[in-house]
Amino acid sequence: MLKKFCSDRPGARLDRPEHGDDHRLWSRRSFLKGAGLLGLGLGHALDSLPLWAADTQSAERILLLVQLQGGNDGLNTVIPYTDDAYHTGRPRLALDPAEVLPLDDRLGLHPALEPLLSLWDDGRMAVAQNVGYPDPNLSHFASTDIWSAGADGGDTGWLGRYLDQTYPQHATQSAAYPLALSTGGSSLVTEGPQGNLGITFARSSRNLERLLATGELYPTDNLPDTAHGRERAFLRKISNEALSFTGTVGRTLQEGKNSVEYSPSPLASQMANIARLIKGGLRTGVYMVRLNGFDTHTGQPARHANLLGQLARALQEFYADLGADGLDDGVLTMTFSEFGRRVRENASVGTDHGTAAPVLLLGRGVNPGLWGPAPDLGNLDSRGNLRFAVDFRQVYADILQNWFGGDKALSADILGAPFEPLGLVATARGRGAPTAIGGGERPQRFSLAQNYPNPFNPTTFIEYALEEPARVVLKIYNAIGQEIARPVDRHQAAGRYRVRFDADGRPSGTYTYLLQAGSHSYSRRMTLQK
Repeated sequence: MLKKFCSDRPGARLDRPEHGDDHRLWSRRSFLKGAGLLGLGLGHALDSLPLWAADTQSAERILLLVQLQGGNDGLNTVIPYTDDAYHTGRPRLALDPAEVLPLDDRLGLHPALEPLLSLWDDGRMAVAQNVGYPDPNLSHFASTDIWSAGADGGDTGWLGRYLDQTYPQHATQSAAYPLALSTGGSSLVTEGPQGNLGITFARSSRNLERLLATGELYPTDNLPDTAHGRERAFLRKISNEALSFTGTVGRTLQEGKNSVEYSPSPLASQMANIARLIKGGLRTGVYMVRLNGFDTHTGQPARHANLLGQLARALQEFYADLGADGLDDGVLTMTFSEFGRRVRENASVGTDHGTAAPVLLLGRGVNPGLWGPAPDLGNLDSRGNLRFAVDFRQVYADILQNWFGGDKALSADILGAPFEPLGLVATARGRGAPTAIGGGERPQRFSLAQNYPNPFNPTTFIEYALEEPARVVLKIYNAIGQEIARPVDRHQAAGRYRVRFDADGRPSGTYTYLLQAGSHSYSRRMTLQK
C-alpha cells in the first residue's frame, strides 16, 4: 500500500543525513515550481500552469485546505492531558492539565487554540483523531506527497483527479475562473492527469513592468526555430494565457471586502484574501493555504504555541468574516500535516518525526465532536510512534461524498480503493447524523443544544435528542477538567430530554458539559456568572 513512497529509510531525526536531504529536495522543488511568475495586483506570483474551469462551475460548496507544513505535534494540539504516559514521555513538553482547554475527561485543546472554542461551542468543529496511513514514511517530502496524492502512486493529486473527472470540459473550454487556488506555494493536491487544475500565488516581485507593459510575462518571439525552441514557445504561450485568471482574481479581490480585522500573520493574510475572493463572488471551489514551521525538533514549546495561536486566530477571524455576509454555511475547512511527532520528547526540548495526528474540520457542514479513538500511548510501534486508527483517505471520502456530493464509485476511483467515510461531514443535501467510524461501529444519532440560560446563576437546563436508543452519559467538568457532576448515566430510548443542572455553591467560571451516546461524544461550554 502506498508502495511508491514508503520505505525503511528513517528520515525522522534531526541528526540523520536523510533529514537534510529532505529539506534540500523540498527547497529545490519549491524553487523549480515557483520561479518567476507574477500575478496582477496581488503582490504574489503565479507558479503553476492551470487548465480552465467550466463556466458552469459552482462554488456553493467550497473546500479550504490548511496545510501545517513540517509535521504538526498532534499530542500537543489535541492533548491527552489525563494520560500518565503523556506526562512521563514529555517531562518538559507536556501541558499542565490546568492549562488545557478540556473537550472531555481525557482530551483537550492547547491553550493557544482558545479562539477555536467559539466554533467548537457552536457545533462547527469536528476532530478526527489518530489519522495516518499504513507503513508510514517519516520523510517530509515523501509523506507530503502521500497525503497530496491520496492514492497509490504520486503523479496526480486527489483533488486534481476529482476536479478532472467532475469538470471534464476544462480541456476544451476556457473560462474566467480557476477550479482551484493556492497561496504560499504549489502543491500536488490539485495536479490532474492533464496538468495542474489550479493557480498558485507565491511571493515574488519579478517582471512586473514587463507584464504591465506587454501583457506577457514571458516573451514568445525571438526563440530559435528548433524542437526545443518550439517547446519553450508553447509553454510560454500557455503560461501567458494563464495570466487571464489573474485579472479575474484581482478584480474579485478588489470587489470583496473584509468585515473583520485580521491578526498580523502570514496565514491570516492568506485567509483574509480568500475571504475577499469568496465575498467578491469568485466561483472557485477549492482553496489551499499554508502555515510553515511545524518541524519542531528543538525549542518546541514557544514555537508550537505561536504557530497554533496563528492558526486559531486566522480560522476564527475567517469564519467571523464570512459569517458577517452569511457565507460561512458553504465553506468547509480541513487542516492537515504530513505527519505527527514522536511521543517522547528529545534532548533538545522538541519532538522528532512521528506518525498519526489529529485532523480538524471546521464549518457549519461538520458533524461536530471527537471522532475515532483517543491516542493509545500504551501501544506504540517499534519506533515509539502512535499506531494510526483512522486512514486519512476516510476523511477524504467524507469530503468527496458528503461535502461535494460524489457517489461511492467516484470516491473509490479517486482514492484508488473504497474507503468508508468517517462521518465528520454532513451530507451534500444538508446536515446529517454521524455515520460509521473505525471498526465499523455506527454511533447513535443525537444532538446536543446549548444550555439555557447561559450565562446562568445558579440553575440551567441542558437539552439533547436521541434518534435511536443509546447508552447515555452526561458529565459536567470544571475549568481544570475535573468531573464535578454526572446528571445522566443510563440507557435511554429515542426522544428529547431536558436535564436540570444546579451549580449552587460552585464558583463563577466556565464549565464544560459532555454528552456520550453510544460510541460518539460531543461537548459544549457554559458560564456560571454570580
